[in-house]
Amino acid sequence: MLKLPSVEKCSNDQFLFDLRAEDERGFLATSKKSGNQAFLARRRFGYAFDLIKKYLSTNKETIRIADFACGTGNVGLLFAEDGYKVDFVDNEEKFFSYIKLKHTQGDINFVKADCTTFVGEQKYDAIFFGEAIEHMSDPGKTIENLRANLKTGGLLCLTTPNGDFVNCYEPNWSEVKDQKERNEKLANSIGNHVCEFTQKELRELMKLHGLNIQE
Repeated sequence: MLKLPSVEKCSNDQFLFDLRAEDERGFLATSKKSGNQAFLARRRFGYAFDLIKKYLSTNKETIRIADFACGTGNVGLLFAEDGYKVDFVDNEEKFFSYIKLKHTQGDINFVKADCTTFVGEQKYDAIFFGEAIEHMSDPGKTIENLRANLKTGGLLCLTTPNGDFVNCYEPNWSEVKDQKERNEKLANSIGNHVCEFTQKELRELMKLHGLNIQE
């Protein structure tokens, strides 16, 4: 069972402290005051976990899963605790330091790499890519690389803010996809989104790069 790291373990590093605060408001909330943010985080990541498991073989020892652009790593840790082998892939090693504070059981590995260019020695049965596509300057290139890291028939589970939502503050991908300089300036920042994807845009992006949509 995932548990929030103690304040003491994170207090000497502002980055770790901020990640803990994000978890405390969201997926690992400890207070009812967290309200909708906690509910939505648990629903989103819990659904992603259940959805991937739905399509995986029951022989866990042969399954390899990757949590790309892993951030706080909650979904990957859920799989590790459930008996799967999990690689966490990110270009910021401090995420790994934070994940290690939460890791209690399971076979995990850390890979420092850019999710847009990294290709592992072995391909994965499933990749989780959570809340990251909206940060990419070239989402198509990223999706193409994620696909290259999947086995034939492998699963990509992706979550991202809904660009169809009436209160969406960011432009849609169709509005900025040709603005290379702007997109590169905003990309890869924790606080910035390059855009928000509508469901139609995401479907078109997946199909364009050879992925069949299951759900």
